[in-house]
Amino acid sequence: MRNTTILLAIAVLVVLAGSFIFTSGDEGITGNVIAQDPQVLQGETQRVVLGVKDFNYFPNTIKVKANKPVEIVADKSLMKAGCLRGIISRDLGISKTFTKEGDSVTFTPSKKGIFTFACPMNMGFGKIEVV
Repeated sequence: MRNTTILLAIAVLVVLAGSFIFTSGDEGITGNVIAQDPQVLQGETQRVVLGVKDFNYFPNTIKVKANKPVEIVADKSLMKAGCLRGIISRDLGISKTFTKEGDSVTFTPSKKGIFTFACPMNMGFGKIEVV
């Protein structure tokens, strides 16, 4: 009985520790949201909230329209993600390190196609599809 209780307690601790370690931190991530800021005329700016889920960018595929400004805004989960706080896409001219929740980078894609982005260490990655 005593050994069973000890084993059960160890199993519970392992499960609790695992859930704490592998929590994705996706609170507040709205995903591939393309919306207009109320301060901007409708259709002018495409806003995408970027976060982290399962040790990678979320969403890791973003779809936007060509020749319209795109604003990528950092979610709070991005602030806990080490090198994923940075985003680089040479093809789109993006290079930004997010320093706080709500920090953003704005660019206007002029060519249609699928472009990659990554963290500065090339550990996290994703795609921006311009249509």
